[in-house]
Amino acid sequence: MKKIMMLLMVFLMLTPFAAHAHTALTDSNPASGETLAEQPGQIELTFNTDIEEGSSMALQGPNGAVEVAELSLNANMMFGSVPTDLENGSYTISWKIIGADGHPIEGEVPFSVEIAAPAAEEPEEEPAEESAATEPTAEPAATEPTAEPAATEKQDGIEGAAAASEEENGFLTIGLVLLLVILAGAAILLLVKRKR
Repeated sequence: MKKIMMLLMVFLMLTPFAAHAHTALTDSNPASGETLAEQPGQIELTFNTDIEEGSSMALQGPNGAVEVAELSLNANMMFGSVPTDLENGSYTISWKIIGADGHPIEGEVPFSVEIAAPAAEEPEEEPAEESAATEPTAEPAATEPTAEPAATEKQDGIEGAAAASEEENGFLTIGLVLLLVILAGAAILLLVKRKR
């Protein structure tokens, strides 16, 4: 009888440890040890047994606790959303669940965030203003109208013709005077001869 009582006591003492050993986290998102290159948005924990109301999770980061919102349970899964962007650094999901057997268990899922900073945008070059708009251009110097070559040549031709005409008139005048002198001399000689 004492042996049976001893076996029952040992069995009762080992039952919580057996339940504790059999109820465990089987999967998570983010995964344990994972380095995220983008914001997680939502945390998902999957266990090997259905979990009961009263189960919870919390998120710790380099600057302390991070809010986990909209915590929900669905059979063997627990969900929570992360409404704020996480800074780069190490994070830990701490979870506590109550298994189907009613025994609470807890654990942690470490992960890190390493999101590359966006490349700095180069400032757009402003279009160079046109020099015509900023610097007044010198107006071309007004040039006096030059005499047309044709008009000059025509004038030179008229002057040359007038000079030639004057020369011809001069020769004619001299010729007429000489002719008159010759005729007068001839007339005088005729008169002298007749008087003799």
